Amino acid sequence: MSAPTPFPTDLDGMCQFLRRQKWDFKFVSRTLPDGTQRYSANVWRSDALGGGHKCIATTAPLALQAALLSARKCRHRRQQRQNKRRKGVTQ
Repeated sequence: MSAPTPFPTDLDGMCQFLRRQKWDFKFVSRTLPDGTQRYSANVWRSDALGGGHKCIATTAPLALQAALLSARKCRHRRQQRQNKRRKGVTQ
């Protein structure tokens, strides 16, 4: 197995990475009353397993990276639950 590919560190690179991997995403930037920037992102795939939860971070690429990791984790857990149901094993 090859080593994991590191995530891009800039916003354009991260958006291109998500598009190449066939992920859909929503990205929002907000300025708080004290002047700081907050970025929120959500990443998903348009299939039965869906995606993750909204993630908030102080930099744009970090918000997208956190959302991607969340989506992968959620999709993995949903897949595991579906496999258990198919085998007839319940918790």
